[in-house]
Amino acid sequence: MQRKGYKSTCQKNAFTLIELLVVIAIIALLMAVVLPGLRKAKQAGQRIVCAAHQKGFGYAFLAYVEEYDGKSHWGPNQGLWYVPGTRDMYDADDSSAYWGVAYYPYAENMEVFHCPSARRVDDWWDESTQDQYQWCHFGLNGFAASRVTTRIKQPGQFIILQDHIEQKLDNNGDMFHIPPGQNVNLQMWRTSWRSDYPEAVAECFRHSRTAYGDTESTFPYDTPGTGVSNSLWLDGHVSPIKETTGENVPVRWYTGGEGDGAQEVWTSRDTPAY
Repeated sequence: MQRKGYKSTCQKNAFTLIELLVVIAIIALLMAVVLPGLRKAKQAGQRIVCAAHQKGFGYAFLAYVEEYDGKSHWGPNQGLWYVPGTRDMYDADDSSAYWGVAYYPYAENMEVFHCPSARRVDDWWDESTQDQYQWCHFGLNGFAASRVTTRIKQPGQFIILQDHIEQKLDNNGDMFHIPPGQNVNLQMWRTSWRSDYPEAVAECFRHSRTAYGDTESTFPYDTPGTGVSNSLWLDGHVSPIKETTGENVPVRWYTGGEGDGAQEVWTSRDTPAY
């Protein structure tokens, strides 16, 4: 009799299939409500860390130019820290080096070149050196290279670096302003022949986006136009630039007020400074 009673009690306390389905549905509903908020919170945290890293680099940059009479390094247009197969850091003037190598002795921390929201850079085709690219997530303004920074009259309106898929912005359709004679920015990355990097523009405005996977068939980011690029300015402050096609980005933010934005960017250590 006790066994029967025990069995009856267990049967009475067991969940029915319908009750289980209701519980699962409630959990799924709660997850759908909570997860977007958690994702946004994570993105906000990553953006704050990214800005802190950029600001940290700003101190290293100012220390460098102070030692070199106000002049910045010419900045190679590559992304490598170490000679492949070794742990020997490239010379700062080697054409294969990341421009950050020149400033590393003043930063003493490679994290200041890292953005936790970054997914790739444009040189990830090189499988042998992929591990190095996690410390080259910011694009250097080419007009800030080989530049006598003390001559810039409005340092708070001159970009040093920003979130970008490229390591160095050499004014060939990779800056946020609209070049003379064009009608949109980032033309280098908006053209169909760059189908190997379909996420390039979104990578430039990498904050406020969803993560993407290798097998996703849909566009992996938030609604177009909602991204943000953190940018470091010569006076040391960091501020966001919202995703844009360039109409609201003055050329002087890159040139420092000199020229119309069509001029050549310095690409060699032998070229003169502004």
